[in-house]
Amino acid sequence: LRLCERGNHRVRLHRVEVDWLRLHAQGVVEVEVTAERGIYRVRVGGYLGCLFTPRRVVQLCARLPAENLAWMLGVRLGPEVSSGPLAPLEGLVRVFAERLETVGRCGLHADYREMHLQGAALWGPLDVLAQVREVSPARLHSRPEERSVDLPCNRVPVALAHRLLATPFAPTTHALLRRALVPWGGVSMRDEPWPETIPPGYEPLFEACGWLCGGHGSGTPGVLVSLSQVFERHVARCLDAEPQRPFSPCPELTLRPDATLLRSGVAIAVADAKWKRWPVEVADVYQAVAYATALDLSEAYLIYPGRHRPETLTLGRVRVHRRGLEVAGPLE
Repeated sequence: LRLCERGNHRVRLHRVEVDWLRLHAQGVVEVEVTAERGIYRVRVGGYLGCLFTPRRVVQLCARLPAENLAWMLGVRLGPEVSSGPLAPLEGLVRVFAERLETVGRCGLHADYREMHLQGAALWGPLDVLAQVREVSPARLHSRPEERSVDLPCNRVPVALAHRLLATPFAPTTHALLRRALVPWGGVSMRDEPWPETIPPGYEPLFEACGWLCGGHGSGTPGVLVSLSQVFERHVARCLDAEPQRPFSPCPELTLRPDATLLRSGVAIAVADAKWKRWPVEVADVYQAVAYATALDLSEAYLIYPGRHRPETLTLGRVRVHRRGLEVAGPLE
C-alpha cells in the first residue's frame, strides 16, 4: 500500500490493519470510517517512510525530491540513489549505512556489564538474593562482570538497521546495510531505549538514527522521517538561529520555540516552522504570539514551505511575520 504524505486517501483496509494503525501510528496517519464497507479514509501527516502492519508494508511517500531532503538535512547523496517513490528515504538510509560502517570500522564502544551465571563453581561475586531462593545447595549463583559491546548504544543502531532490511529498497541498499552490519555481529538485535549518553564518535550515527525514527525514538512502528522536524532544523539553519532553545517563564512551564534569533547572546525574535499548507491557521498565530509574549519579545515569525507573499499581523505589541521558504524547487 502506497500513500502520499499530507494527502487524503480512500483505501480498503482489513480490520486488523485499522486497529494496528490506530494503536501504533497515532499522529502519523489518521483513519476514519466511510459509508462503504471495508473502505477507510486515511490521512497521512508530514512523514516519509514505511509502517510494518501485521498484513503488509505501508509506504509513506514524500512530495519532496531526494536531493532537496538531503539538502535540508545538510548531507550529500551519492549517485547510487534510485528515482522511485521511496528515493528520499533510501538516500538517508544509505547515509545511515555509511556512518554505521564507519563506526564499526573504528571499533565499537565496549564497557563492563554484569552477568548472571549459575553452576557448580563460583565465577565472581555471589548473587545473594538468587542463592537464598535456590533450593539446591550444589548450584551456586554468581554475578561476574564481562567487557562487552552488547550495550544500548550499540543495540539501537543495529535494531534500526534490521528494520531497514525489511523495507523494500533496492538490492544495492540492502547489500550496503548487510556489509555495514558485519562488525556489529556481537550486538544482539532488540529494541532499546535511547542511551542517556552517546559515546564519543557515535554522534553522526545517532543523528542519522534520529532522522529515521521520526522523533519516536527506538519505539518507532517502522521507519519514519518526520518532515516537520527536518523543516524546523532547516529553518533554524537558514536563519542562523538557535534551534529548540528552552525558556522557562515560570518554574512550571518550559517553552522551546523552533528557532530563536539571538544578538550578542540575547533573544530578539522567535520563529515557528510549520510543515503544512498555506493559509495560516489561527492556532499558529496564537502560538507565535504566546512565544513572543512569554519571552517579552515584539517580533515573531511563522515560516511555511513554499513561495508565499510576505504578510505581517500586529496583535498588541507583537508583530507576527508570515513568510514562505522554498524547499521543493531546483537546488541550483
